Amino acid sequence: MKEKQKIIVSITLLSAFVYFLVWLQINKNDTEILNIDNAQKDIINDITKVQALEQEVYKWVNMEEMDAGILEAQDNELLQRYREKQGVVEFLFASILMDNPDLFIQSFEPEVISKDLFKIDTFNKSEVAEMFISKISRNGKLEQVGYENSKGILGAKSDKAEVRLRYSDGIEVTLSLTFEKSGSIHQDGGEIYSISTSVWEIIDSINKASGK
Repeated sequence: MKEKQKIIVSITLLSAFVYFLVWLQINKNDTEILNIDNAQKDIINDITKVQALEQEVYKWVNMEEMDAGILEAQDNELLQRYREKQGVVEFLFASILMDNPDLFIQSFEPEVISKDLFKIDTFNKSEVAEMFISKISRNGKLEQVGYENSKGILGAKSDKAEVRLRYSDGIEVTLSLTFEKSGSIHQDGGEIYSISTSVWEIIDSINKASGK
């Protein structure tokens, strides 16, 4: 009887140990350092493609000779990068590196960024976006961005991610960002991510980490 109890206890302990190892593997989150310089080049390339695409559309409207399949294929290629949360984070911080308020605004869910912009009582919302960029970069001190994909229960996909910022004066900040999917003009696989975390919340996290 005692031998049987020992076997049961051993099996129970072994099962618990295996479960713990599985849990560790599932919840293992590795931070990836993002190459924002490359992201900046990709965005410039994408803008060039969009401009070329617009010219093709105008030609098609005037001459009715354009193959709609070509238009859709190019559009899909441009959208592909932003169907992942990491792509949106790269887009956001590349826009900050480029000091481009128009691109910065596009990183966020429209309703969220609209509320954030209108919290400042000024007609020029581009100036507000520039102020956001300055506060997030801490006046150009941002030197490294790390990305870590958050996981749900048992490793399920999550609408959250952690972004780690490092500044040239040694300040490090961890941001918990949430994302929202929205549809594009395509029916199949056309959803893209945007950031649904308030810019003010991001700035508040940075200020707290820097002692402000």
